[in-house]
Amino acid sequence: MGKLLAILFIFSCHICFTQTVLTDSSLLIKPGFNKGDVKIYLVNQKSTIESSPLFPVKAEHDFKITFTIIDTTSGYTIHYKADLLETTSKRYVSESVKAQLIDGLSLTYKLNKDGWLIALPDYRREQLRVIKKLDSIIGTDELKRDDKIIVTMIRKNLQKNDGLETCLAPLLLFNDIFTKPVFRYHKDYHPMSIMNIFYQPQIPGTAILELQREKGQFSSSIVTLDFVANRDSAAKYMEPRYHEAYYAIKGKPMKSSINEMKITHNREYDISHPSGTPLSISDKHVEFYLQRSVTKTTMKLLSE
Repeated sequence: MGKLLAILFIFSCHICFTQTVLTDSSLLIKPGFNKGDVKIYLVNQKSTIESSPLFPVKAEHDFKITFTIIDTTSGYTIHYKADLLETTSKRYVSESVKAQLIDGLSLTYKLNKDGWLIALPDYRREQLRVIKKLDSIIGTDELKRDDKIIVTMIRKNLQKNDGLETCLAPLLLFNDIFTKPVFRYHKDYHPMSIMNIFYQPQIPGTAILELQREKGQFSSSIVTLDFVANRDSAAKYMEPRYHEAYYAIKGKPMKSSINEMKITHNREYDISHPSGTPLSISDKHVEFYLQRSVTKTTMKLLSE
């Protein structure tokens, strides 16, 4: 069961949301970058599966993430680069391998002046490079049989059209704040959906937006964004992945069905003015069905 719980964590939904309703508010966050800007973040990611006291699963990674503003003509052309600084993993080979795959990831994309993606990065090029890198890991004799099953499942997931998103959490967190409606000094509830890297809605739910601190005498504002997925929709989306993982490990179909599943995100952004640059980002992603899976990602701006 411990291996099953670990492999299921591979299929966690990532954290872009699309709005369906706009309202008036106190703060609308848009990018205001300059050509030549270089924004460097220290990113820490901790992943945990709490299956039982006997089988704790923990992994932690540190990355240096660099956003370089190449051009500001009719929008913002941005180059994204990820470098792995350190990784530690206990009984969680999937996360350790994924950290290695993220290392060296490089993409160029374009946002319009409002912060929406208008030119997709070459996902396919990086996808093929990452798969090739993973094949070299699978081909070694260092992996145990059960671990090789997990890593092979990672490869199968990466081959999907949007499979690279499992490696793009910092990029998605950075871009996502610009697509949100205005924030106000009380909680606003909006119907939103988790999106994939192609801005295609995946799981509907409710987002709660709130302005915690307006800039005033400060040079930045703090806003929070909480998302709660519809439990039945989350179950329908995730059930095929659970069945696939169960069959890969057990060698037989999973008999039970998933009727509902809890997926939440709790985010906080500290946004500088007037550039709209995130000074810090924190995100807590929780999934609960057979186990409680938690991923905590923090991004801190080191220099620009």
